[in-house]
This record gives sequence, structure tokens and C-alpha cells, in this order.
Amino acid sequence: MSPQTSFADRIAKIEARASGKLPLAPVIAPMVGEDLREIEKKRGRASRMKRVFTLPLLGAALAAGLYSGELIAMLPPQVAAEILTRPDTLGELMRAQVTPEQFAQLTGAAMFGPMPEGAVLNE
Repeated sequence: MSPQTSFADRIAKIEARASGKLPLAPVIAPMVGEDLREIEKKRGRASRMKRVFTLPLLGAALAAGLYSGELIAMLPPQVAAEILTRPDTLGELMRAQVTPEQFAQLTGAAMFGPMPEGAVLNE
């Protein structure tokens, strides 16, 4: 704990800071003419905007993760089969997201060309 300073020492420090001999002390109070309510409004608005954009993105990312196999199955069969049969990391990642039944449907549909209207795969 620092020893208590006298009033004269405090005045001397203030004068030294004003003359530039000591570094300036950090300002804790608002600037002249600055209203604290305005500062809080700005902080609240920024925080609210973060919530408005972040929460829906978080929900969309969660839904995309949960339904990733279905989303891959919604791709055109040729595109999905090409992605699933790639030997690189993207192919491994996509194969991990689909079930064996979906993999068979997607790769089988691409081998035989476009599906005729009304045809059902392995159901």
C-alpha cells in the first residue's frame, strides 16, 4: 500500500504533468460536453446489432451442420458424386457427412446419368 501523499505533493504532480515533466494521467471522466447517456446508447446499439446478426448466423450454422447430409443430397447428382469421390480432404469431409445410403444414391445416380421423372432411388 502506498503511503498517503500530502496536498502539496499532489499539486506538484499536477503542475508537473501540466508542464510536460511527467506523463499525463489517464482520463477517467468523460470529455467536456460528452454525455454519459450518449456513450451508453452507442454501446447498447453496437451490442444489440451484434446480437441481431450473430444469433441468426449461429442458428444457420447449427442447422447446416445438423442437416449437412441432406444439403449435400440436394446438390445435382453429378456435382455431389464428383465431390464425394474426390480423394482429397474435401471429399473425405463430404463423405463423413453423408450416410452410406445417401452415398450410394448420389454416386449411383451420377453413373447412370440424369434420372427420369418420377423415378425413386432405393426406397
